[in-house]
Amino acid sequence: MGTGRLTSTGQSRSGSAIETGLNVGSGVLVSWLAWVLVAGPVWHIPINIQESIEITVFFTLVGAVRSFLWRRFFNRKATP
Repeated sequence: MGTGRLTSTGQSRSGSAIETGLNVGSGVLVSWLAWVLVAGPVWHIPINIQESIEITVFFTLVGAVRSFLWRRFFNRKATP
């Protein structure tokens, strides 16, 4: 996928960007739906749509930073 330079994993940078975008986008959607359809009703948490979106975005950003830091850690570890 993509025609850019390959990374150490054999995937082009553009392919990696597309994969990351799809991963984050689908994660936001699944997380928001889980909150609205499962967590809120099961635990009787009264919350409006705007608040649920804000919570979802917050945890998405936390997860993205966590993922970035782990990736940097293991890339640095793998470099001689």
